[in-house]
Amino acid sequence: MRDLESIIGDEQFGELVRRSSREYLPWDEFLDMRMPARLSATRTWAELSLLRYESGIRLPFVRRSDHEAWYSATMALTKACYDLERVCRPDSPLARLLSSGKGSHFVTKCQVKEVIGAARQDGIILSEERAGAVVKMGLKPYTAEERLLSNMTALMNSLDAYRNQPFSSDLMEHFLDAIASGVSMGDLRSQPRDFSRLAEPHRRESISRSIEVDAEGLWRYANGVDVDPYEHPIMRALLVRTWVSHLYFESPLSSLLTQLAFSLFARKNDLPVLSVAPISAQMVAWIETHTDILDYFFDGGEGRGQAGDRSPAVADLTFHAMLSVRLTEECVSSLDKEVRESEQEASELVSQLRSDAHLNHRQYSLINFALRNPEAEMTIRYHQMNHKVSYATARADYMKLVEEGYFVQRQRGKAFVFAAHPNLPRIIGRG
Repeated sequence: MRDLESIIGDEQFGELVRRSSREYLPWDEFLDMRMPARLSATRTWAELSLLRYESGIRLPFVRRSDHEAWYSATMALTKACYDLERVCRPDSPLARLLSSGKGSHFVTKCQVKEVIGAARQDGIILSEERAGAVVKMGLKPYTAEERLLSNMTALMNSLDAYRNQPFSSDLMEHFLDAIASGVSMGDLRSQPRDFSRLAEPHRRESISRSIEVDAEGLWRYANGVDVDPYEHPIMRALLVRTWVSHLYFESPLSSLLTQLAFSLFARKNDLPVLSVAPISAQMVAWIETHTDILDYFFDGGEGRGQAGDRSPAVADLTFHAMLSVRLTEECVSSLDKEVRESEQEASELVSQLRSDAHLNHRQYSLINFALRNPEAEMTIRYHQMNHKVSYATARADYMKLVEEGYFVQRQRGKAFVFAAHPNLPRIIGRG
């Protein structure tokens, strides 16, 4: 502390403090900056880390090399969290659309994408095409992978029933049992986990020795007990995701469990968009192009090893916090863009369709719904109830759309269902 007292008034040290408080300061960039007089880069980093630690947000349930884990809530990190909150909260345009009937297609698509991404992290192979058919068309699951997918989507759709249940080891075990219900684990098609390098003996031993997670402390944190009042809920959600994954890494379903815990936390904290965003898929895509991330995160990036084990820098999670928020921003932004573009395209196509005098207003409504929910199967009863018409009128509306080539007719058991033609946008565009 004597060194810190002697340099606290140093102009260059002040610039380092200001820079590191604005946004994450990587070790390599730090080395390119001018150091305070009579102080080495290593010692300056240690003193800067100590100052940041004192003003940082602590995670008392995580310890690394016997240091309490922490991170700096930089200006950039805080702004990113509040920007995300505006998009993810219940009253945002994106949340309202996803919760409406015309947004159900996107929610289902996100669920499939997220389960495939989480399963891949667990080393489980899911066919994207088959997964989409099982979930979107309600096909009966036949394989172990399809049963796993069906279990996961059923749990994701029922998470509101768990909103009032506190996070606990018992709840996580319940989720694991529900995910694996009816699944023969030995029959699952598998591949090396995306985080398989963690399974290397020297790395597993190093991680287990250097990082300790107190389960009860993690559940208190997830349940909002004794948390820093200035910590943003989105940051807490992402850290819950990280440490549930670490705590249950030995489980073959750890990433799938982590997804459920994260989504439940988001719902408990009124962040509906965050609860459906396919973040696991985003992480998989990022890891594929950043194969050195584990070396950076676990083996002394951010100058951890440079300052020595006595410095709080060894337990600095600022890089991880920044990375988690940035990937989440990209994921939510991509979802928002996809939804907006799809809505615009659907509106333009419906406008084109208005010139077709052969269709009535009910048929326009059916096509509008089909454009926004391309995998949906509609029944005659659905049309009857929605437009208060007779069976004969509802059937005639559908059959006209089939004759014109807009819809296709299928049989489900004894009943007929109707769905958008696979090339519906192109058919409308041809006029």
